[in-house]
Amino acid sequence: MTNFPPISYLLSPISYLLSANYMNLDNFQVCDRDLSDDLLSRYLGVNSIAVDTETMGLIPGRDRLCLIQLCDPSGFVTAIRIFRGQTEAPNLKKVMEDERIEKVFHFARFDVAQLSQTFGIATQPIFCTKIASKLARTYTSSHGLKSLVQELEGIELDKTAQSSDWGNAVNLTPKQLSYAANDVRYLLSVRDKLIVMMQREERWELAQKCFSCIPIFTALDLQQYKDIFEH
Repeated sequence: MTNFPPISYLLSPISYLLSANYMNLDNFQVCDRDLSDDLLSRYLGVNSIAVDTETMGLIPGRDRLCLIQLCDPSGFVTAIRIFRGQTEAPNLKKVMEDERIEKVFHFARFDVAQLSQTFGIATQPIFCTKIASKLARTYTSSHGLKSLVQELEGIELDKTAQSSDWGNAVNLTPKQLSYAANDVRYLLSVRDKLIVMMQREERWELAQKCFSCIPIFTALDLQQYKDIFEH
């Protein structure tokens, strides 16, 4: 049996870890293994949250989940540190499976697969800003989060911590935590702008149908099926 560290919640901004040069400390909190009951109540009280994950690599089943970030419409970010061998996060599961709350991802297919693989979470409903960008922004081939936030929010994200070691969860650097928080901080605003664009171009209904297919593609990915829709 894996010996986990005791559940601990940092209920105040972690100013000893981060400086103002990286991010706004007033709306950031770290917790271990799962959401606290107070945070559960907070996230169950909103109609949408932005979600992202950090992992050891890009292959679910081989590369473990290390960090989960949530952001509510007020801009409050929670980073949940996940420990090696952990298979349960019941409060997180309640939020992710609550059909009243839209979960907004950038490349949802990957994050939804990781949550399913690690915790058996069936995430619903889903909005993917990468899919939305490809439907709405057909004038460009740049659909990464950095390009999307740069154009729609006028903010340049620092992505240098993207390919780094996320496995040592209790010793994540200020730069890693800042990167992780900023990956969810702008997603809800980006979603709103993309919806306006898709409605204007009469692509919103198609987008919703695409989002509903994400769990199917995730299930295929986890069973290592590839290109089954090809001839």
